[in-house]
Amino acid sequence: MESITEASQACQIPADCPEYVRCNAPICPLDKDWQLRVFDTSDSTCLFLRETVKEGAEQRLAVNAVYQELHGISAKWIDAERARIVARNGPMSRGHGEHFKAVQAVAKSGSTLDKRQAAGERLAARSATP
Repeated sequence: MESITEASQACQIPADCPEYVRCNAPICPLDKDWQLRVFDTSDSTCLFLRETVKEGAEQRLAVNAVYQELHGISAKWIDAERARIVARNGPMSRGHGEHFKAVQAVAKSGSTLDKRQAAGERLAARSATP
């Protein structure tokens, strides 16, 4: 798969992602060599891939330019991976089919970003009360 990032984008490599420090997903849409990575069903999946498949993702990820960019990159990655799965003539790299299924499986679950925002609002409300 060719790189899905463009030279003009702020996020070019995994380390450019705001989640990089806390992320342990082996497959990252910013990793140009992601097809060489192995996914096990116990592994994490990329926050932005998960958020992109959820209802309301476009609005939720429009809160800042970097999130919006990562949403676009993730949407392209998902579309390309879906096309690759449909067109494949042989077995996929180890774990890649399971990875795609794991990303798709979270579509109906709650948003991690919404949960973080709600937690921040609760904390702010507690801090504001004397």
